[in-house]
Amino acid sequence: MTEILKKQLENNSISHAYLFEGIDEEENLKRAKEFAQNIFLKENISKSLDLNEDFRLIQDINGVITIDEIRAFRKDLFLKPHNGKIKVYIIHNCHNLRKESANAMLKSLEEPSEFAVIILTANNRGNLLNTILSRCQIIHFDDCKKDSQVDKSKLSEIIYDILKGDLSFYFRNIDFFNSYKDKKYELLDGFEEFFKDILNYKYTKDVNSLTVKTWITKIEKLTYLSIDQIEEICQLIIEIKKSFKNNLAYQLSIEHLIFSIWRFSN
Repeated sequence: MTEILKKQLENNSISHAYLFEGIDEEENLKRAKEFAQNIFLKENISKSLDLNEDFRLIQDINGVITIDEIRAFRKDLFLKPHNGKIKVYIIHNCHNLRKESANAMLKSLEEPSEFAVIILTANNRGNLLNTILSRCQIIHFDDCKKDSQVDKSKLSEIIYDILKGDLSFYFRNIDFFNSYKDKKYELLDGFEEFFKDILNYKYTKDVNSLTVKTWITKIEKLTYLSIDQIEEICQLIIEIKKSFKNNLAYQLSIEHLIFSIWRFSN
C-alpha cells in the first residue's frame, strides 16, 4: 500500500473514489483488495472480503463490463451497509467499460454515497472518460508501468511554451519531433499523459498523482485550461493514433496537434 493511502487511512481522509492504475492487472486487483480490507479494518470490521456482505467486486467478462452489472451496482450503492458504517466496491479493469456502462458509472461518481468507497482499476487511464478521471484520486504504480523512451521533460517544455503563445518554439524543435517518427505512439502517449495530468491536478492538487513529478511547475500554471479544452486535445490524440494505422503523414499530424494546442494560448 502506498504512503499516501496509509496516511489517508491514518487521518480518516479517505476519498470516495480511486483509480488504481498499473500495467499488471492482477497486481492492480491485489492492491485494490488490500486497500479495501484496510478500510474495513479501520472501522474494526475484520471479516475477510470473501465473507463480507458490504464488499463487492465487479469484473469484466470476456473483456466487457456490462451495463447490467453497473446498473445492479448503482442500485446497491445507496443501500445502507450491513455493518452500519461503510461499503467498498472494486470495479476491476474499468478500461473495459463500454460507453453506456461508463456513463452510468460516471453518474455514481457524480452523486457519491456517503458510506461507500469505489476503487476502479485500469491498465491505462487513457482509455477512460476524462470526466471519470476528474472524479477519482489516481494512484499510479510506477513499478508496473512500461519504461518510456520519450523525453517527457523536453516534451512538457514544448507544450508549455506553445500554450503560453510561443508557436515558434515548435519550429525550433522540429528535430525533437522528427527523432520520434518511429516511436510516434509513445510520443502521443506523452502528450496525452501531460494533458490528463493537468486535468487531474486541476481537481486534486495531488502532486503524487502526476505521471512525471517534475511537471508540477508547468502544470500549476496551466490549470486555467477548461475540461472541454483538455478533452478536445485528448480526443484529437486518439484520432491521430487511429489515423496512423491508415498511414497518415506523421509530420502533418503532429503539426495539426501542435496548432490545435496553440489555439488555446489565446
